[in-house]
Amino acid sequence: MIDSLEGRFILAFIALLEEKSFSRAADRLGYVQSTVTTHIQQLEKISGQKLFHRYPRGIELTEAGKVFSKYAYQYVHLSQSLKESMNELDQPCGTIRIRTQESFFLLGCFPLFRNTQEIIQA
Repeated sequence: MIDSLEGRFILAFIALLEEKSFSRAADRLGYVQSTVTTHIQQLEKISGQKLFHRYPRGIELTEAGKVFSKYAYQYVHLSQSLKESMNELDQPCGTIRIRTQESFFLLGCFPLFRNTQEIIQA
């Protein structure tokens, strides 16, 4: 199940749960209504359970939806905590790509990197 879940599906689930309407959930997320519908259908397919009762004037969680909602909120909270923790790290991160002619690199740049502990990937 975990390999099929996507964060945007869970965000659509939470938006629908809180807005009680596919169109309002779509507006909130900046999607069209059919995208929210597709995301919820994907979650229902992945979980093998119907998550919402659909009515002409709104939606209501099924029992499976109630169980799923608990984990959906935990997922969002954990994701936010992870992002905050990564942002608190006071160290540069990422990839630096340097393009140069091979002869210049070997004579001019390579001696600068030779004494570092970093791995140089060509």
